[in-house]
Amino acid sequence: MQLENENAYFEVYNAEDLLLAFRNKEEYILIKGEYKKEMDELAKSQLSDTEKLGLELGSAGLVTVLAEVILNLVDLFSSKDDDKKKIENQVRKYKFKKLNENEILLYLRQLDY
Repeated sequence: MQLENENAYFEVYNAEDLLLAFRNKEEYILIKGEYKKEMDELAKSQLSDTEKLGLELGSAGLVTVLAEVILNLVDLFSSKDDDKKKIENQVRKYKFKKLNENEILLYLRQLDY
């Protein structure tokens, strides 16, 4: 019984569900339905593990710090609504894995370590 709950996915169909998953600090979030198309755009904006590793090694980790500062400044002056800003900020903590044409799995980056 505990094993079933351990790897349970929080299913998300819209932005409100996703924000709830972030508030609950869900480890695995399954994006389904029409909202998956929106999340595809965010997934495209993330660097792959290989690209990120190359940047971090080449800059001794400074790129990560500078990127966070720049992203926070952009958010500060952005005209996007607060929910969109929260989603873009929180989704950086997750990795994207396309399961099929209708589903994307988000899982915490720290679970890979």
